[in-house]
Amino acid sequence: MKIYLTNYSLIRLATCFIYHLFPNFSVGQLSVCRAMVINSIRLKKIAIEWHLNTMLKSTESSIANSKTNAKLYAECLEAYIGGYYFDLYEKYGEIEADSRIRNFCIDLIEPTIEPIFKLWGV
Repeated sequence: MKIYLTNYSLIRLATCFIYHLFPNFSVGQLSVCRAMVINSIRLKKIAIEWHLNTMLKSTESSIANSKTNAKLYAECLEAYIGGYYFDLYEKYGEIEADSRIRNFCIDLIEPTIEPIFKLWGV
């Protein structure tokens, strides 16, 4: 079984997805787009929408710090996705789990594409 690194995989999937949408973008433009799609603030928003915040245990001081707070929520979401992948792997095997988690992550990425179109006037 391969080790699935969720954060890396989200970044890789976002980069590939954006590249296929905008193949003529420079490396710098692609980096800016990826940062718009995968960042702690965005992942925190998703984590809260999915009510993952109800499962997060932390000290009051780390929750009070907004930068740390966003990172905690982002890591919670990444752990959730990683757990989902392992559940899929156990149920369907590696190839089907890879396909399903890729589609799952793309569904997370797609709603953030509209601001990219506006930013670059595409």
